[in-house]
Amino acid sequence: MPPSQWLQASARQQGLLEGASAPREITSGVWFLASRRPGAAGRVWAALACQQGHRLLSIEREGEAGQEALRAVLAADAERLARACATVPVSALPVPSSVAGSAQGWLLLSPPAGVDADAAVLSLATGRWRGLPRSALAASYARRADHWTLGGPGLLVRRDARHQVTGWRLPELQPVGSFTLGRAVGTDEPGLYGELRPSPDGQWLLGVWRPGGRGGDRLVVLDWRGQVRREWPIEAHADRAWAWLPDGRVVVLREGAWWALALDGRSERLGQAGLPPGAVWRGAEIEVSPDGEQVVAVLTTQDAVARGEAAQHRLPYLGRLQGGPLQPLVRLPPGQLVSMSAVVRWGASGLWLLWGGRGGAYGAAQPAARCAELGWVPREQLQGVIVQGVQLPAELRGSTPRESCGGRLGLSLVP
Repeated sequence: MPPSQWLQASARQQGLLEGASAPREITSGVWFLASRRPGAAGRVWAALACQQGHRLLSIEREGEAGQEALRAVLAADAERLARACATVPVSALPVPSSVAGSAQGWLLLSPPAGVDADAAVLSLATGRWRGLPRSALAASYARRADHWTLGGPGLLVRRDARHQVTGWRLPELQPVGSFTLGRAVGTDEPGLYGELRPSPDGQWLLGVWRPGGRGGDRLVVLDWRGQVRREWPIEAHADRAWAWLPDGRVVVLREGAWWALALDGRSERLGQAGLPPGAVWRGAEIEVSPDGEQVVAVLTTQDAVARGEAAQHRLPYLGRLQGGPLQPLVRLPPGQLVSMSAVVRWGASGLWLLWGGRGGAYGAAQPAARCAELGWVPREQLQGVIVQGVQLPAELRGSTPRESCGGRLGLSLVP
């Protein structure tokens, strides 16, 4: 597949259409993946709820015309969606109940009805997809309990409810290995949680193990036979605050600093993390740049935790692993705490940032975020749009203009 830049993110929007008496979900679990190659068409995928039922929509336009396709996907605007659907084909695939994206241009989907598989892999290059082998569990249970990960050099990893881990190599779906976590770690109460991330070379799996009464959480590296190659204690609640480095080491936050942990037991302090004031590491996650120099940390603020809104208020910060302050990639309106979330993905030309935010339900839409001037990072070049909620019908607005709780989304590229 030609070199591409892929961004995958998800959101859910609701809107009130003119003449409607109640909010109606017109985009169901929206997810999209934009491909941007110099001199090639841009493609946007989205799952939409239409009058004809749930559809998997693929929009392909030449050059910068792809911006209108992205606009149609993000906006809770029936008219725009109708225009987009009128000019491009809509496939008959039903909306997946879950989706995962891969930098190699593959999507992991729940299969359509009638397909005897737990999941299916869709190639974005060819539009073809194939079912994956069924797990030992009943399908109705496995689809809720299986945890899938796409990563590494085209690897697909499944961990089912019985902690059976199986790996395949795409696109041939060639088996890589299979093992049971309970026997591998030596406990009758397996406590692995979250995702298993394949290493850059595909030889190892990285995850967090919670041993119950035997101590604190541990970060473990497993081989494809289920043997533990290395383990390290990690700080409480740092469930996603770890990542692979391009050289095969693991980066973690420890005592306010970035540390690189090698599989041979050596460790290196890279630099002070420079966390923003009031930052809360609980539930944070990090993404490392392809060159291993920069890191994005998606953090919760202390103010959001105090108000019980930690899950809806997580901001992305950009910094260097060699040390220095983490700089915000987006800024909220002064004195306001709005629902805010962000997804980051590194691409060949820089950092893609998808952000979204909103004020109170049916309140006036606020400027949820704006591009920040970041010193050594050039000003963000806006590649997408800022989307406002759909306006309420006149008879429901009252004396004050109001908007639906659809919120705003924007897509930006930090070169």
